[in-house]
Amino acid sequence: MSRVPDFAAWMIALFMAWLFANAVTHKLRHRAYYCQLIGSWIGAERAALPAWLMVVIAELLTVLLLLMPSLQSLGFGLASILLALYAGVMLVQLANGRTDSRCGCAGPDHDLHVSAELIARNLICVGLVMLALLPQQAIEVSWVLKNSITLLGGSFLILMYVLSEQLVANRQQMRGHR
Repeated sequence: MSRVPDFAAWMIALFMAWLFANAVTHKLRHRAYYCQLIGSWIGAERAALPAWLMVVIAELLTVLLLLMPSLQSLGFGLASILLALYAGVMLVQLANGRTDSRCGCAGPDHDLHVSAELIARNLICVGLVMLALLPQQAIEVSWVLKNSITLLGGSFLILMYVLSEQLVANRQQMRGHR
């Protein structure tokens, strides 16, 4: 059976922790926007605030679990569930012809709409999380080298995520989605 280097799992953990910490920050700073968005997704305005609160708690718990070595696999599990859930919500929006629906991925300042590209991006992130859940193999290198590789790899994943988001936004803007 294949084994993943232990630092690769930490790269993914750092990336996912950044992703969900960023998401929680957006939701806390722009509660009204996200309550309205979630309400439109679930079709029940009255349930929007409790749903928003559940999402915030789940995302915050994900960040905390990902950064705790003994509970990291639970964090990966929760991250994969949330990412798949968000991809599913976007898929339902597309299936219902709601291509004008905002995804909320980058906060209210960005005009990203649900799209196949964003669904694919979320599913790629789920794949990364699944990779991190494979059995790990400790790599014997110096502490400095291992942590440097981990931080650089995590930063690279963050950069790729941000670039993919910008490419999708540019494509949508060029197609006149505004």
